[in-house]
Amino acid sequence: MNPAFYDLKRSFLRLSVFLFLVIFLLSGLGIAYELHHIFSSMQPSSIPSNIALQELLSSISLFAVFFPVLFLYLSYEIFSKPRSVGALEYILSRPITRGELYFNRYIGGILTIFISTSLFVLSIGVGLYLLLHLTYGLSVYLLIIGSIAISLVSLYSLLFFIISYVKEHGLFLGIGIALYLLFEIFWTLILLAIGSVVHNPTLIQYINLLNPLNSGSFLLQKLTTDLNTNTVIKPLPLPYYIIAALLWISIPLVLGYLKFRKVDL
Repeated sequence: MNPAFYDLKRSFLRLSVFLFLVIFLLSGLGIAYELHHIFSSMQPSSIPSNIALQELLSSISLFAVFFPVLFLYLSYEIFSKPRSVGALEYILSRPITRGELYFNRYIGGILTIFISTSLFVLSIGVGLYLLLHLTYGLSVYLLIIGSIAISLVSLYSLLFFIISYVKEHGLFLGIGIALYLLFEIFWTLILLAIGSVVHNPTLIQYINLLNPLNSGSFLLQKLTTDLNTNTVIKPLPLPYYIIAALLWISIPLVLGYLKFRKVDL
């Protein structure tokens, strides 16, 4: 078997990836059951689909808070730890280039992200249909998958960039946890603090683009706007979100690769 393909297979077909798929699947079923509990007193035919969708998005947001932690661990397991203990040097002794190794590990994580989020949303859709007889168009589910996946890919690219510069896996985990707390826990507080000073909602939205975990939000822009028709703050033009997502994915990935080509393993 081609060594590069074999390394890609090993990056994806591992126990941690299987556990991720199970976690995402169970999370989706959990959300469907939660909505069933919320609307259990109503007849399925009388459940307003827009209210159910709003509850669905709120529940997904709650669960999605923990998804970055899983992929922080995945990047640690498939790239940071092997580099720290010298396993990558052994792999490179085979006929495989640094570029192939770098992108194999990256692609393995990306496949995990898209398959996990697809299973997550699919299990929600199946659960809603079986428990509440609720169905939404395919576009709704694709938008949710894309929104979560793009945000996770952006974070994953940033983590790969950090691994290229930080050899010690303990230090990488520390930086990764700090970034998670910044982007997921403290970011809203930071925006509120800035907003209390500048009083410029548009500027706050521009600053919000600096968070990789918000890079996929543009896919749900129309969906959430339709649900919140009374919103006062208008979203930024769509191209701004698309450009921000592309930059968050591509720049850390390329810079990390350029560093990894020359770094001492």
